[in-house]
Amino acid sequence: MDPTTNNTNNLEYLVCGKDAPIVTPSTPAQPTLIQPITTIVSILDNTVYDEAEETEDSERTLDYVRVQLKALRYLASYPSDMLSGRQACKWTQMISPSDFKPTAREALHLCYYLRSQGFDTFAKFKRGYMKLYVADQESNKRSPHTDVLYWKQDVKTNDIRYACSPGIPEPVVGGRRNAVATLSLHTTEGRSLYDHYYGYYAEQRRQDQRTLDSLATLMSAAEIRLQNLVAGENPDPGEIEVTLMQLEEYRALLRGD
Repeated sequence: MDPTTNNTNNLEYLVCGKDAPIVTPSTPAQPTLIQPITTIVSILDNTVYDEAEETEDSERTLDYVRVQLKALRYLASYPSDMLSGRQACKWTQMISPSDFKPTAREALHLCYYLRSQGFDTFAKFKRGYMKLYVADQESNKRSPHTDVLYWKQDVKTNDIRYACSPGIPEPVVGGRRNAVATLSLHTTEGRSLYDHYYGYYAEQRRQDQRTLDSLATLMSAAEIRLQNLVAGENPDPGEIEVTLMQLEEYRALLRGD
């Protein structure tokens, strides 16, 4: 069983090695116009993890939602392939800020939530232990010698066997292997290509920019609302759930998903 591709909504599927249900691929989205940005292509297959399918016994805590918000805010400033093992570890610890000891289920859920948002994180299970990794950007082959281990935990006792500690140098993940870089405008080829697309899509780009600006405004408003809900004295889990889903949807639209 390949743990980087199977359904993770049920921890027992991964621990016991049972086959995950077959998921029918969705219809590919229509191609979008070329945009003057850098696009990150994940080195891992898409995960079929859907947080909305979680059962009641795995309800998200406020601290877990705070970590999700931190991850989404990270993506507003940095590309997903810049995630380090130490950052992933710190987010995992903050699921339980009082003792830095989340359950194995919580750590796994966060790992695959990050994966669903574009981070190259994945889990492996062996002899009752769960290991969480940030994938090495320089290779399409998964290996404990190159991928960055950021968490190891006993799935039965929840005993944490490996996690980051203050003062330890941050593991470095190879950067931007799959970044699709734009051509330099200082070259004849780059300038010619830029002029071609700029002239052909000038009006469409203006319309697209207005759409992007609107989405950015909506995303910012949703983020502020989520922060206020989480910080409130009597937070409403239902409102938090809806607002977080809206925020993730706006992010997906901005990415062109």
